[in-house]
This record gives sequence, structure tokens and C-alpha cells, in this order.
Amino acid sequence: MTESDAFATFRPLLFTIAYEILGCAAEADDVLQDSYLRWRDATEVTHPRAYPVQIVTRQAINHLRTLRRRREDYVGTRLPEPIRTAPDAAQDVMPAESVSMAMLLVLETLGPTERAVFVLSEVFGHSHRDIAQMIGRSDTAVRQIAHRARAHVASRRFQPDSDTSRAVIGRFLLAAGIGDVGALMAVLAPDVLQISDGGGRVSAARRPIIGAEPVARFMIGLTHNSMAGSTVEFAGFNAQPTVIVRSKAGDLDTVLVVELTDDVITGLYGGRVVAPADIDPAELADYDLVGFGSGIYNMAFHPELRRFIAALPTGRQGKAFVFRTSGFPEPPFRRYVTSLTRDLETKDFDVVDAFDCRGFDTWLPLRLVGGIRKGHPDADDIAAVRAFAENLQARTTSAP
Repeated sequence: MTESDAFATFRPLLFTIAYEILGCAAEADDVLQDSYLRWRDATEVTHPRAYPVQIVTRQAINHLRTLRRRREDYVGTRLPEPIRTAPDAAQDVMPAESVSMAMLLVLETLGPTERAVFVLSEVFGHSHRDIAQMIGRSDTAVRQIAHRARAHVASRRFQPDSDTSRAVIGRFLLAAGIGDVGALMAVLAPDVLQISDGGGRVSAARRPIIGAEPVARFMIGLTHNSMAGSTVEFAGFNAQPTVIVRSKAGDLDTVLVVELTDDVITGLYGGRVVAPADIDPAELADYDLVGFGSGIYNMAFHPELRRFIAALPTGRQGKAFVFRTSGFPEPPFRRYVTSLTRDLETKDFDVVDAFDCRGFDTWLPLRLVGGIRKGHPDADDIAAVRAFAENLQARTTSAP
């Protein structure tokens, strides 16, 4: 078994720990990449499972402290990043209650160390002695931290969603669509909480909305104004029922996680997708590595991506990589990866690598046969992406 295979064995566990401490899937992946390098370079590992858990925990705590300083200037209310989970929470590797949006919001109110201790103790069942070794504290200190965190969370405890969630959400969407305030209030708890997160860039309510009537009127306003003509579909994120909203053009607009208690909605957590046009190019300079890519449209990258790169200022930008998803390999007569790489280099990016992933392709001529590469990206594609990311992280981290 290779080092990568050994680490991959514990990856679901390690990702869950990092995600519950950080509340962000992308940041959790960053922690795992950095932890893998530390684990790989370790001279002697006595406990193959405990050691990576210790590394990930410490890295996540340090990362969360940095993130909290960065989030002080965040505009509006910040929500944990939702992650897609299996429709049946019992099939998912993550504990359903612990990754629900309501629980993550409670964990957001804990300090970094308290959050890590609570996750390791209450979710994964580690002893206080084991946790003390993981975070470098005494047994007594960990016991006190765990007690405070447990009491804090218990005072804000929630009930998991019911089996009738889909029917309740159906009534909710119907009432919002026809503008029936009374019918909408009937499926909302009196103290329902609505939180919107626009990433600090796109339009979203800057403060939480509390109460059935205010939330009902807010949702009806959204449905008949900014979301008019949108389509919705059901999904599962963070082991909770979720509504995905797409624009008229079919682009992903909003992920709305719905929290239910019995047969009423107690929480609505909406995260809006930030389009490239809403990103501040100057912020890219703060990242060590930036990925640029899209699906392939008529043998070219998406026009919005190309326009975004063209509008970037020149100057020292750091490292970048290029990725694409397509049903076909890049043709020798249309080197669009080379072209995009050249465009990035003119903006002073150091392009270190490129990645190609097979995907379901519905290019116009292929629609006649229903498209090609159905079922892609599949598990093998995802594994290839992960291997690319680990290799890329190793090379860019070790480079001078």
C-alpha cells in the first residue's frame, strides 16, 4: 500500500473532522492537503490512525484562528459552506446531526479549541486523554473545555428534520409561488430563522430575519422579484433537505438548506453563488494557488471565464493551474488549454499545471444521441482529481 493509499483510507474521517471544525469544505480540503504532506514526511508513525487525526485537528484549529481574523470584515451574515450528502442520511459517512446546518451554526459560536474538543469528544467519541494529546493540552483542561462546550451546545440544541420534509417543502414552495402569506406562515414555525449569505458580494439579506410573517413576506418577495422564472429541484446538503434554485439560463443561483422540526420549518439557510463578474480580482493575489477552468463550449473555455481573465490587472499574481471538463481530449488543431495558459501568463500568473477531466458532453451534434460520457465524472474521475490535487499541493508547497 502506497503512502497516498494509506492516507486515503482515513480521508472520509479526516475530512469530516476538518469540515466540522472549519464549517467550510474548501478550507477542510486545504487542511487535508497540508496534513498529508506533514504525515508523508513524518519519520516514524506509531499509530497510523491517531497520528493523522492529530495533525488534521491541530491544522484545523490554527486555520480557523486565521479564518476568524479574515472574516471580521465580512459583509452580512456568513453561513457555513453546505456540502451535498446522500438522500438517506444513513447512507452517508458523516454523522447526520453533527453536519446539519443548525448544528454547524451552533458550532460557529464556539472558539476554535472548544469547537475541536466538542467535535472530537461528542461526535467521534475520543477520550479526554486522547484529545489532550491531539491538541497539546492537559487532561484537566480538556475536560473543562469539553464541559463548557457541551453546555453551550445543549442550550441551543435542535431536533433533526422529520420524514415529512419533502411534503412540507412542497407546500412551502407552492405558497411562496402564488404569494399566499397565510399558507406560507402555516408551514413556518412562529420563531423561524432565515439567514442569507451572498459571499459579501451578491445581493442577500444582511441580517437574519426572525418570525413567520417577516420570513413569509421576504420569501414571497424573492420568489416574485429576483428569483422570478427560476426553477427548483430537491437535494440533500448537510444531511438536511435542500432546495436548489437555478436561474432562467439554468445557472446555479442559490442553495437553500431547510431545517424542520416535526412538520414545520424552523430554519432557512440560503447561500447564493458568486458569479465571476462579482469577484474582486485583487483578492486573487492573496491566494497561494488559484485554479481557472470550466467545461468546454465549442472547443473553447466558457466565454465568461475568458472575459474574466482578460479583465484581470497585470502584476505579481502567484501560482495558478488550469482545469477543464469535456467528453473529448483536446484536439491538436485547437489548443485552448495552451491559449488560456498564455492569457494567464500575460497577467503574470505562474501556471504550474493543467488537469483534464472527462464529463457528460452534450455538444450540439452529440445531442442527437443523447450526449456521450454519461455518468461522468465518476468515482475514478474524482479519484484522479484528488491525486492531481495532492501532487500539485506537494509540488507547489515544496517549490522555493
